[in-house]
Amino acid sequence: MDPKHHGRLDEGIQAVDAGEFGEAAAIFEEAVLDDGTDARAWYYLGLSYLELRRPDDAQEALRRALALDPAHADSCLLLGHALGSTGDIDGAADAYREALRVEPGHTAAQRFLDSTASLISSREHLRDAVKLMNQKPRPDGWESRAFRQLLLSVAEYTHSPARRELGALAKLMREKATTVELRLTFDPALKPWAEHCAQGLAALASCDWASAIASYRHGLELRSEDAFVHAALGFAFAGLGDDDAAIEAWMQAYRLDPTQDFAMRTSVVLA
Repeated sequence: MDPKHHGRLDEGIQAVDAGEFGEAAAIFEEAVLDDGTDARAWYYLGLSYLELRRPDDAQEALRRALALDPAHADSCLLLGHALGSTGDIDGAADAYREALRVEPGHTAAQRFLDSTASLISSREHLRDAVKLMNQKPRPDGWESRAFRQLLLSVAEYTHSPARRELGALAKLMREKATTVELRLTFDPALKPWAEHCAQGLAALASCDWASAIASYRHGLELRSEDAFVHAALGFAFAGLGDDDAAIEAWMQAYRLDPTQDFAMRTSVVLA
């Protein structure tokens, strides 16, 4: 390598280490003009562009780096970042997978692949929900099916746009909820739990969110395995405006029963 070129690379790397990415980019732009076959110069140019929030330029530089050195895992990693920053989540995941293929122990690539996979899964759940909500005519039970998909989207990625749709659908379902009976064989031990459930249901119907939360929480202290109680608690939290607590309660309901019908309210009858 030309000593002058080598010296410029060292100078550029020092600028990167100092966080002077504009200066570094200018140095590496000159370097790749001097020698377009230097994969390291293209890599650092891509890194500098990425730090300067120029993801399209970063992608081009990093692809050139990988064309010269396909086994450079860090170039794959940064390409994933550049693609992800422009909204190409699938492309980012592919880049992270390639980083892991060439360097299986690359912990950063694995971490970002995991988070990107969650984004992809969140997006798919949201798409399924939107499809149900826009279908004409809407199929029977669409509210609860769409609600579950929106819930899973938010569970995968807390900032998913599904969060807004989830709140709107929860309000619609709360306003038009249908009550079903859960008939259980009379057992004195179940009576306090059933009373708390009845109190919670009545409080929900009258929009007394704080009382509903208190009643259902008391019920859960006695018996925690009923998905419908967690679901109802979630609607009470939503009515109070505590979206995070609502989502956690709904997710607990889903964990207990992935088929939970969120459009129904349950009245417990001991007979």
